Amino acid sequence: MTDIHNDLEMSVFSHYPILSEIKKMMLGLGADQSVMSGSGSSIVGIFSDTTSCYKACKQLNLKEQWQANVCHVTNTIHV
Repeated sequence: MTDIHNDLEMSVFSHYPILSEIKKMMLGLGADQSVMSGSGSSIVGIFSDTTSCYKACKQLNLKEQWQANVCHVTNTIHV
């Protein structure tokens, strides 16, 4: 899997360190990769293991004012 990144992360994380904490937590909970989407409206975790994904979602939802959701890829297009 190619590493994914967002060039805005360093700048946004310096102003909103909670986003960096979420990314680190997601990686610590088993995400293969984690990245900030766009300008920081969400942090995305990529999991190859479904069980780890659901466990991470449950853990993240225990945090006050955090909301985690599981999304599934239905089709992969290779360009």
